[in-house]
Amino acid sequence: MIELETLMAEVAHTVETIKASKLCTGCGKIKLRTDYYLLSGEYNRTRGYIMAKCKECHKADVRQSDYKGRHPRRAVLSARDYQKRNAGKVAAYVAFREARTIQRTPTWASREAMEVFYVQARKLTTETGIKHHVDHIVPLNGSTVSGLHVESNLQILTASANIAKGNSF
Repeated sequence: MIELETLMAEVAHTVETIKASKLCTGCGKIKLRTDYYLLSGEYNRTRGYIMAKCKECHKADVRQSDYKGRHPRRAVLSARDYQKRNAGKVAAYVAFREARTIQRTPTWASREAMEVFYVQARKLTTETGIKHHVDHIVPLNGSTVSGLHVESNLQILTASANIAKGNSF
């Protein structure tokens, strides 16, 4: 009878350990939930939602993004080097993005009206010396909603603002 109680206690302990653990998407290791940061926002914090990556992996990501800010020229050279070494992957990505844009362009869309945005963005870039992008207000491939490639869904942003905005609206 004592062995059964001991076994039950071990099982209960194992179950509690599993509940207190999570797989890190960064390093692929199973770690305790205390090794993760809580997600921001009142809704997430009150429910105890945690990040997908452990604190170590999250810090490494932040350091990497800080590196790009501190060494922009090196980051550009690194990206160019990647593009040269992985020309096939880059070409596939560009083709995928172009196909997605074509699929999101309805037949009634005015290509001339959309072209004005791209011409204006180039003009602003040359006049100000600050790179400008044409951004989709509602992203073409958003996680919750997808927009169309039409003139009413376009806006001109500085490159830094567009990159910071990412795939959100």
